[in-house]
Amino acid sequence: MVNEVARLAPGGTISISKVSKTFNNQLRAIDAFSANVPRGSLTALLGPSGCGKTTLLRIICGLDNPTSGSVFIGTELPQTLRASGRIGMAFQEPALLPWRTVWGNISLALDLRHTGLRHPFDDLIALFKLTGSENLYPSQLSGGMAQRVAVARALASRPDILLLDEPFGALDWFLRRRVIQDFEGVWLTSPPTTVLVTHDTREAVFLADRIIIMSQRPGRVIGNVEVDFPRPRPLHIFADPAYHAMCDQIDLLCAASYD
Repeated sequence: MVNEVARLAPGGTISISKVSKTFNNQLRAIDAFSANVPRGSLTALLGPSGCGKTTLLRIICGLDNPTSGSVFIGTELPQTLRASGRIGMAFQEPALLPWRTVWGNISLALDLRHTGLRHPFDDLIALFKLTGSENLYPSQLSGGMAQRVAVARALASRPDILLLDEPFGALDWFLRRRVIQDFEGVWLTSPPTTVLVTHDTREAVFLADRIIIMSQRPGRVIGNVEVDFPRPRPLHIFADPAYHAMCDQIDLLCAASYD
């Protein structure tokens, strides 16, 4: 699947080489982390709380620098892509601006670039099932709708790189199943190279091409699992014995990270 979508995908491979991060209080968050995220693929990071997943995401985004090691996106530094608006990011909390409508929140990134143009977001509005809600404010949205708006905002600038820090974590599982299916459908239209941080094995197996399992702090790679279910992935995959077997395999690897 990665080879198929890569032909249509913007951006390039994320190359992470022996990245370590130690903070000023001498807390070592990440230790010699290496991985490649192929162009047009989705890689999920799983691991215990505090193992450095979000710190790694911030380094990939260019919001923080590694103590040692390097990150390149294609041949460019993350800071270069971020400065040109080619990295999109969504967090666990929607963080919508309360004075802007659904449309206004989704268009925020491009409005800040002062193009003065009406942005063609009708496709995102439709794909995230927000049609008819464009003029609502965040206080008028359900949790699931607000989260869809936040992810749509991250995708609105058609980023080369998409970084997701548990954006669906606050949703109950039954709502989350629908939201992640909607997300996959949008993502497949022009898949940015994506890294997803999640604590949920079921979510990771549904969305990812590959899952990287991290140890307790300092975060190291202790496992890699390739997910080869064909895309798009239907909701009935949640009843597939092969899906559950993969979840069980990953859960065993994750349990080992606590040893």
